[in-house]
Amino acid sequence: MKKNHFFFLLIIQIAFCYPLFATVRFAQVTDLHIFEDSKQERESKISTSDFDISVNKINQISKTLKTDLNASLDFVLLSGDIGIGKLLKLEPITEKGKNITVEKEGKLFKLVKDVEKWHKAKKTIAHILQGSTVKTWLIVPGNNDLYTEQHDTIPFFSDFIKELQDMPEIKAAGLSLVDFRLEASQEAQPGAPPGMYVIKDLLFVGWDNSFFKNNNSVKKFVGADHKLIPIDQTDEYQGMQKLSQVLKVSSAKYAYVFYHIPEIDDPYMVGLDEKEKGNVVSKRLEEAMALSPALATGLYPYSAWTVPLSIRQVWENLVTNKTFKAPLIKGLFAGHFHDHQKKTYETNAWVKTKDYKADILEKLYIAPPVSVKHQEKYSPSDQARGGQIVTIDDQGDVTRDIFWLG
Repeated sequence: MKKNHFFFLLIIQIAFCYPLFATVRFAQVTDLHIFEDSKQERESKISTSDFDISVNKINQISKTLKTDLNASLDFVLLSGDIGIGKLLKLEPITEKGKNITVEKEGKLFKLVKDVEKWHKAKKTIAHILQGSTVKTWLIVPGNNDLYTEQHDTIPFFSDFIKELQDMPEIKAAGLSLVDFRLEASQEAQPGAPPGMYVIKDLLFVGWDNSFFKNNNSVKKFVGADHKLIPIDQTDEYQGMQKLSQVLKVSSAKYAYVFYHIPEIDDPYMVGLDEKEKGNVVSKRLEEAMALSPALATGLYPYSAWTVPLSIRQVWENLVTNKTFKAPLIKGLFAGHFHDHQKKTYETNAWVKTKDYKADILEKLYIAPPVSVKHQEKYSPSDQARGGQIVTIDDQGDVTRDIFWLG
């Protein structure tokens, strides 16, 4: 009864408080974690059920908008962590070929789909999504859609979305499921470049930063000589350059970036004492100092990004429009967090690091996860899981309402 009462209030708020002159409305859900290790089977089942509930809630919201405002949701953003990385397995390399390889315990293996898990996963997602009344889903990858957060394993994410689009249930429902990355081959709109979606003078861009956590290690940024690798040789820089180039040539007035991992402090990290031996923050700092003092000096120990300061500076210049003047970036939409406190998603006041730019924080909107991961020990009313409904008005300004599952 409590869930229904809260949801009724949300519907009323959306119907009567949202700007009538909205240009775009969309829903965002994130961090499904439907596919996990066998030891997390119960967690996966709960998350699967709650993804179904989330889709139904979005349907209800869209229906209310249509009835009361003659409006609707333009699309749904799914900002990563379906759990595709758990649908893969390692096999010995028996012959030469174009394999994606992974080194483990000094040996090289090829990475392949676990066929049984892969097909079962497609059926699970298709069964839930076929009921969606919002027909366009823009999907960006998360770190758990990669294999052990390795960027070169992203083709499996692309394959999964393409194969999911071809499922009979999805075709029958008239859904468009889009691999929404600038590097993808799918188009969100006919004739539009991959990873771009335009409504009037608003540009939405899908940016892949699924690998920015880097398993909490900075070793990839340091060469054998203990010198920092030039940033223009890193995947992180190349991805930002791609995003920058797309935005520079756009004729849109305002831009909005969709990605998975926000640059700010991870609430899990903030809850740790960096002086405590053995925790993630301590290990990250100790490793960085051992590799390169210069790298450690510029490291933000609590951040969800494990990247050098130089990468952050490129991002800051881009997002604050120092790199280019138009379109004006007015919204950043991410996910990734699993904190049980609702305030984590409602405000940035809890952030510990003081060096983040205020004009970036004010345009950052982090959706709560669907998954029960790290929250199952709390009662439903003390969990922070759900999604958000976003409205962008004719001035490009963002209003959002979070809906909770608890």
